[in-house]
Amino acid sequence: MGVTVPAALPTVTGLLLARARDPEPGLRFEDRRWSWREHVGECARYAAVLRARRAAGRPFHVGVLIDNVPEFWFTLCGAAFVIWRHRSNIARLRAGTEHRLNLKGARP
Repeated sequence: MGVTVPAALPTVTGLLLARARDPEPGLRFEDRRWSWREHVGECARYAAVLRARRAAGRPFHVGVLIDNVPEFWFTLCGAAFVIWRHRSNIARLRAGTEHRLNLKGARP
């Protein structure tokens, strides 16, 4: 399946959104697999949780400190969705503002 990435979105978010309806495998981990459609859906779900935890009036950053498991990718891509939606975050990231939310976990 050919994927067209809009020139206006040459970002991780743009690449993910371009695959949002793709039924082909997008993530495999051990004996589990997600289509691109399912992967992007999980990322959007994680982004909604991250946005819900955002403190009003404060810079918002996400630090992801977990093993290389599917939840890592869902959180990382969800964070990309949040940053894309709140472009002022990009300037704060470049300025080195500390993270406000850190997710830590260990692989079972």
